Amino acid sequence: MRKLLLALCVLALAALGCASAGVKTDEDKAEAQTSPASPVEEQKDVKEEPPPAPTQPDPADSGKFALKRILIAPAIKDKEPFNPGEVFPSTVGKLYCFTHLVNAQSPKTITHAWFYKNAAMGKVRLKVDGLTWRTHSAKTINQAQIGPWRVEVLGPDGELLGTVNFEIR
Repeated sequence: MRKLLLALCVLALAALGCASAGVKTDEDKAEAQTSPASPVEEQKDVKEEPPPAPTQPDPADSGKFALKRILIAPAIKDKEPFNPGEVFPSTVGKLYCFTHLVNAQSPKTITHAWFYKNAAMGKVRLKVDGLTWRTHSAKTINQAQIGPWRVEVLGPDGELLGTVNFEIR
């Protein structure tokens, strides 16, 4: 009960303080009339924050079959790419192309088309059967295959869903 009374007193005093904050006494009015205006200091080197980067719409929101993520990694762990990147050593041995697709209303087949220096190195057909589906393909990388690589993800009708580029050094 004491705490409740104390809280009510604090609220009442706060309300009175806020209510009277705008009331000026004769002394305040006199001070306001006789006080010289103080110069406003210029703000130097004020940097404006850049506007936030536009966010990409989530493909899952469209309701259409779409590629949500595509990554290259040297391993897949717990159905996710492990240590994904864009540059890998020539000694990597094997790389995985991980894809996360959304809104497959019925079973579909996609294709991972692997390219080395624009030459086709192989195609892997993969089943997609769910509203959100993760899958991957793998490619053995020869130590002599240094240079640019890419994987194109093709939809059921051969349409390009996405591309990921990477390099072997």
